Amino acid sequence: MGLPSSGPLITNKFIYKDMPYDPEKNLTPIAGMGEIPLVFVVNPSLPAKNLKEFIELARVNPGKYSMGNPGRGLPGHLTVELMKINNRIDLLSVSYKGDAPALTDMLGGTIDSHCSPVTAIIANIQAGKLRAVAVTSKVRLAALPNVPTAIEQGIDLDTAIQYAMVGPAGLPRPIVDKLNAEVNRVFDSPEGRAKLAEFGALPVIGTPEQLAALMKSEAAKWKRVIETTNLKVD
Repeated sequence: MGLPSSGPLITNKFIYKDMPYDPEKNLTPIAGMGEIPLVFVVNPSLPAKNLKEFIELARVNPGKYSMGNPGRGLPGHLTVELMKINNRIDLLSVSYKGDAPALTDMLGGTIDSHCSPVTAIIANIQAGKLRAVAVTSKVRLAALPNVPTAIEQGIDLDTAIQYAMVGPAGLPRPIVDKLNAEVNRVFDSPEGRAKLAEFGALPVIGTPEQLAALMKSEAAKWKRVIETTNLKVD
């Protein structure tokens, strides 16, 4: 069994030229487990109070503002590029080697904004050091109840880091069904949801077919972004 995140499960095959497998062909989807949304933050000195205002700020000042992310090809980077494409803005995307150096530059004023998994940045938001302007989940997060979603602001942006259970190709259906039922039972329980919440994650409950459909739709979305930006990592 495997418990991959979005990269090995969905996007890496478009980014790395020597991927030894294709998730859709060489893995059997079993069950979604959870997803961690991303959050956009800006320096409190910026006049933008939400993501829509930041986008308008970037639109009228092309090339002036920068947005960091925790690494080239990671969900934070891809989400920034998707936001730029959908809103047709000229924004400098700066990829770091992890969240720590990106946040150091963000807090120091070297970059104007940042996009990262909510778990990596929530402490600085709650301390008032950074202003959260949007989360990328479909619904608001319990840990950040006052931060609107991008969708609430009229911005077509629904992204997250997915985690799922998969098996090898050809895994017998009775095994798939049994594992799926157990995973769903755990993560749909109060205890399971509470454990996911500790990691800033939302539960993903469904059938193997729904996981396969999610993998396919996410692959199509990110393939467009990766090809449009000519993103490749050797």
